[in-house]
Amino acid sequence: MQNSQSLSYQVEAWDILQHLFKVKNINDHTLHFVATLTEKLDLDRFKQAVNFSANAFPLIRSSFNETKSRAYWEDKGYTADDMVKLLETSNMDKDVNEFILIAEQIVFTIYVRILLVI
Repeated sequence: MQNSQSLSYQVEAWDILQHLFKVKNINDHTLHFVATLTEKLDLDRFKQAVNFSANAFPLIRSSFNETKSRAYWEDKGYTADDMVKLLETSNMDKDVNEFILIAEQIVFTIYVRILLVI
């Protein structure tokens, strides 16, 4: 759930270039990661770790914005509830690929999205 923070951060040249690559469908520099766990994950503890990480590095809860005069990262105050999705599936490959395709269509709306598949 988003909170009421309204901070913005300066972008680097590479951020603008990656945004252009994504908008023009030239290349996707998004990091996609799938982990297979051997034990049950404590979802509450995992979400707590995501929130701690976002508080330490707020860019992961920010969205890329641009106007005619500048580009910037806007802290949307996203929490783990916005960034983490738990999915029970019988077809992991299909659902992971769908998750990645949806992420590719969302141009810098949420910087970090995590899919947990069980």
